[in-house]
Amino acid sequence: MTVRAAGTFDRSANESIADLDALVVDVAKGDRSAFAEIYEAHSSLLFGICRQILKDEREAEDVAHDVFVSLWRAARTYDARKGSALTWLATM
Repeated sequence: MTVRAAGTFDRSANESIADLDALVVDVAKGDRSAFAEIYEAHSSLLFGICRQILKDEREAEDVAHDVFVSLWRAARTYDARKGSALTWLATM
């Protein structure tokens, strides 16, 4: 998969957030293409957050990987009323 920079959407930020929320709902239903779309759009951002916190590239890669595994396994626990899907992913 090719990782593109986060936030490269042509649409407004609100539409992007709503799209991500909908994609997480689709992941909860086992939609692999929705998972791939989330990964492509947000993996570099999440990796950057992990690298900044951990100060170690290898550990950051491991943690970012774990976040995406958690997304696949726990997408059904996401609740949009509690915050955006991007915030949910970042706090994992």
